[in-house]
Amino acid sequence: MARQALIIAHQPSYERRHNQIESIFLSAIDGYSNQLVFPEHLQQLIVSETAIFDVLPQFFYHENEIVRFSALEVYVQRAYTAYIIECIESLEVGCSKASGWFFSQTSI
Repeated sequence: MARQALIIAHQPSYERRHNQIESIFLSAIDGYSNQLVFPEHLQQLIVSETAIFDVLPQFFYHENEIVRFSALEVYVQRAYTAYIIECIESLEVGCSKASGWFFSQTSI
């Protein structure tokens, strides 16, 4: 309990972390073509020691489709760090959207 309180006390506010993450997502996207052109920016979020799992789901509903998919990729990459992510897919059928990913264990 004390450890958790210390972690919470030392991390930036939710709003600040949200703004920082959004800035990183947007800096990874080319404004003219709306394409992901700097995937290394996403790597910053994947390896970051800052708590972001509470903030990331909000980006699943971002107005920019590239930000939405990037948030999903960062979420999966962070959650499955012990595995090899083979593929991340996003599907849209009518008004419904779904995402899925394939992973495998690393070889020892």
